[in-house]
Amino acid sequence: MKGIILAAGLGNRLGELTREIPKPMIRIGDIPIIEYTINLFKKASIKDIIINLHYKPDIIKDYLGNGRQFGVRITYSQEKILLGTAGAVKNMERLLKKTFIVAYGDTLRKNINIKEMIQMHKDKKADVTVALYNIGDSKDFGIIKMRKDNSILEFIEKPKRIVDRKNTYANCGVYVIEPGVLSGIPENHSYDFASDLFPRLIKDGYRLYGYPTKSYLLDIGTPESYANARKVFRMFKDL
Repeated sequence: MKGIILAAGLGNRLGELTREIPKPMIRIGDIPIIEYTINLFKKASIKDIIINLHYKPDIIKDYLGNGRQFGVRITYSQEKILLGTAGAVKNMERLLKKTFIVAYGDTLRKNINIKEMIQMHKDKKADVTVALYNIGDSKDFGIIKMRKDNSILEFIEKPKRIVDRKNTYANCGVYVIEPGVLSGIPENHSYDFASDLFPRLIKDGYRLYGYPTKSYLLDIGTPESYANARKVFRMFKDL
């Protein structure tokens, strides 16, 4: 199975932190954020990895190379213009003939059992499976409504008010996807998974499921969240 790491974003909200380096190369502990995602994939025996690039791409390439020193094989997909999360994967469509997995490369995650997630995807005969985690405060995250069988009803981007916090799940930014769903993504156009593609797939009757985890997630989106991540990074050292 191929793994895709999305690493093209500008990271503008981080200000000076991303003036000289791309966001996925910000270090937490001794290694850059993107390396944690590589380790997450490798732990699940996913060693054929594609990384999309846009902002300061050579810094990522120079560090990761072909992936050999990290025990994986890495190829790159260059974007002249930012294509959004789904648009970036559409740009790789010719390489994706079988089920594949996508992860955002600027986020730290712990306790996602990728092998179990893939098995659930197969058992449900899903078109898309989304890793989820339970949160008490969802103001900074997109949330997902599910049925009892974990099929997804709705994606809600950063809601202002949550009624049932106990059963509120947020998007971890990890997806198992069947290649057939890429046909509906416009080429060379900015298109997002959570706000564009997934809601349309639900409307069109595709099978989307949520995979709840006990994951701990850190989105390194602001200087404040970066400072917090540095305090708790020891949790991620065993990934």
